[in-house]
Amino acid sequence: MRLIIVVSGIAFLCVGLANARGESGSYQPENHEQFVLSEFSSQAQRSGFRSFCKSQPITYTSCPPLDFYQYAGMKGYFETKDAKIAPGDDPFGRFAYSWPVFLENGERFYYVRPKTLPDKYLHAEILPYKEKGGIFVEPLVDGSSIKVEPVLSSFGSNNLRLSHDGNQISPQKLSYIREISSRFPSQELKIAEALLPFNISYDEVNDQYFIKPSNGTVKSSEAGLYIGLNPTKTWLRMQIRYAGSNWLFVRSYLISADSLRWQSPAVSFKRDHSGGSVWEWIDVAPNTEDLHNMRALAQAKSSIVRFWGDKYYSDLKLSDQQQESISNILSLYEMLKQ
Repeated sequence: MRLIIVVSGIAFLCVGLANARGESGSYQPENHEQFVLSEFSSQAQRSGFRSFCKSQPITYTSCPPLDFYQYAGMKGYFETKDAKIAPGDDPFGRFAYSWPVFLENGERFYYVRPKTLPDKYLHAEILPYKEKGGIFVEPLVDGSSIKVEPVLSSFGSNNLRLSHDGNQISPQKLSYIREISSRFPSQELKIAEALLPFNISYDEVNDQYFIKPSNGTVKSSEAGLYIGLNPTKTWLRMQIRYAGSNWLFVRSYLISADSLRWQSPAVSFKRDHSGGSVWEWIDVAPNTEDLHNMRALAQAKSSIVRFWGDKYYSDLKLSDQQQESISNILSLYEMLKQ
C-alpha cells in the first residue's frame, strides 16, 4: 500500500507497515523473546550484520549490512514467536524464514535465516539474551556448576565454551542436551552433564534422538554401543564396523577380552565405499550375550575384535577412549531407561 502526500509542493512516500520496517518506537520486550547482536561474530566484524532486512520481498537492496560497531551488543526482541516464509528474489536462494524484530534503538527489521538453518541461533549473528546476567552466560542446566558462554569462532558461527574444560559445543547441541535432560526431572543435572562427551543427532520425522560416542567416524573401525531415545522409550544399539582400504567381505567376528574368547555366528555385514576407503558393518539391537561381551571389552586390559573375511582377517585393538565410551554409554543408558 502506497500513499503520496503532497505538502508545500514536496511529495512524501509512505510505505505500509506490512511491507516495510525501520520505523522508530519504544522498546517494550515484555513477553517477547529477546536476543543480542553478537559481539563475537567474526563474519559480522568483517562485513556487518547481514541478516536484517528493512522490507519484504527480500532483495539485495532490502538487506543492507548493519554496521558492526554501531549494532554489536544491541538488544532486540522477536515480535512474533513463529517464522514466516520470506518472500523475495534473492538470487542465491539463501533466505527462507523471517521474523519481525524490534531493536532497542527503536528500529524494526525482518530477521532472516537460510533454508538450511531454520534455527534462530545456530551459526547466527545473534545470541539469546537473558535478563539476569545479560549476554548468554548461564549454567548448562539449572543447578549445574558448568557455565556456557559465547566464543569467537570462524565463519561467524556462535559456538559456546564450557567453563569446566574449555571445550566448545554448538547452540544446537546445548538445546538437545536441555531437551533430553528435562525429560528426567529427578536426574536432569546428572544426565545433562553426562551427555556432554557424546554426539547427539535428532530425527525430526520420527521424533527421536541418537546419542553416539564422539571418538569415531564411519571410516574408522569400531566396536561399541549407542542410544536411541524417543518420548516413550530408550533403547541400545550395537555397531561392529571394519574400515580400511581393502574389502574383507566380513562374515563373522571374534571378541577377545583378556581371557574371554567369543566367536559370533555367521553375520550379514552391510558394505559401502567412498574415496578409496571401504567399510563393512552391522548395526543391531544387542542381546544379553552381546552386552556381556561389550562390558568385557570395556573392562579388559587387552580388547581386540577380529573381523573374519573370505580369505583374510583384520584386528581392531580398542583404544582407551573406545573402551571408556562403551562404559559411559552403558552408564548413561541406565539413567535414561528409568
